[in-house]
Amino acid sequence: KDKKVIKSFFASEHPNSIPGNIIRVVTSDKKGNIWAGTNNGLSKLNESNGVFQIINFRKELSKNGSLNADYITALATDKNDNLWIGTQHDGVNLYTSSGDSYFISISHNSHINTSLVNNNIRKIISTKEGNIWIGTQEGISIINPDTKVIHSLQHESANNKSLSQNSVYSLFEDSNGSIWVGTYFG
Repeated sequence: KDKKVIKSFFASEHPNSIPGNIIRVVTSDKKGNIWAGTNNGLSKLNESNGVFQIINFRKELSKNGSLNADYITALATDKNDNLWIGTQHDGVNLYTSSGDSYFISISHNSHINTSLVNNNIRKIISTKEGNIWIGTQEGISIINPDTKVIHSLQHESANNKSLSQNSVYSLFEDSNGSIWVGTYFG
């Protein structure tokens, strides 16, 4: 039988360790990198000859283009292999596959109707059509990654075809391209 090896990573003072031990989400990209979102930043793990190189990304107040928050709650890659990073209270960060080590921050702005519906991000998926669906505490924001245009879906009490409730916890696209939404109340 093939033996499966379990590899563990822990936060420590060592420079080749992850930034936090609470790992909320893990995904991979087309280049074979593993991305881990923790309570204390984001890690990119790349394996070569059985050895993992770890690059950590954290919020750095003095550095433009750093993560806008360290508590990572959701990760997804899009059709262009860009990484979409959800945070607990600060919206979304976009890390482009171009190799530039900077993040673009996308967040809720109460004065702009086409911003994220809320900054508490719970789930992100990239659909077959290429759109990014973002589940938040107050509904869903859908981003066209090419144009960056955002539109949102929320519960409307007079519309029985709207979300059952705004507090979105899960999103799933089935083989037919239908999006399934799990909320706090169904």
